[in-house]
Amino acid sequence: MNSNTPSQLLLSRLEINLDEVPIEQLDHYIAVENFLTDEEELPRDADNLKKVQKYLEAFHHICEVEDWKRAIAISSIRIFFNEELHNQLFSWGYYPELAELYNKLLNTPSPELNTTFLYGLGNLHYAKGDYRQAIDFYDKCLKESQGIKDFQTVGAALNSLGLSHFRLGGYDKAINCFLQRLVIAWENNDYQGEGAALNNLGLLYSTQGKYRKAIKYQNRSREILHIIGYRSGEGNALGRVIAS
Repeated sequence: MNSNTPSQLLLSRLEINLDEVPIEQLDHYIAVENFLTDEEELPRDADNLKKVQKYLEAFHHICEVEDWKRAIAISSIRIFFNEELHNQLFSWGYYPELAELYNKLLNTPSPELNTTFLYGLGNLHYAKGDYRQAIDFYDKCLKESQGIKDFQTVGAALNSLGLSHFRLGGYDKAINCFLQRLVIAWENNDYQGEGAALNNLGLLYSTQGKYRKAIKYQNRSREILHIIGYRSGEGNALGRVIAS
């Protein structure tokens, strides 16, 4: 058996010792080992979900015994394109499976991780076009991240809240979120965050027909992103200026 496959490497990382497992949890840990040692070759036309099914099965068994450290390890395994499993599910569009994964992980005792999963649920609903539900999760993420002074996540949550309100036509609320995002960026020397907030303000004002204001914000965004060498963001800002 190849011990260098992703599933074998993950099993080694989990360091499960069946001799130390409580008897009432033994079946679940045995199931995890069985799924991760199963190297059955899948058909060439197997869909992407089938390719990661054994990891999801192992994840669910680990969650049944509330072994959150190992559950997080499984959810973050990198199998394809160097993407963590939960991000890969998002990229592939397997939203029900991803929602189930995130909702289970919300039981973890770590506030830092909870903000990550709340933000992930917000992104999931945003991608589905369910902006009101996205706002609910982003708002919860914002409050928790403020409580633990995780200002990087605070900034991300404010930006995503602003975009969600923007999608619903709540321009005043969106402006308020982007301005708060701008302040957080200034306070933490987050130039990329500052550029993103300015760019989004420009986009919003352009949508409202306030073109002079839009150009002002997006020119400033382009200048900042150029200074820090963030070419992708700079291109987006430049595109908005031209469109305005």
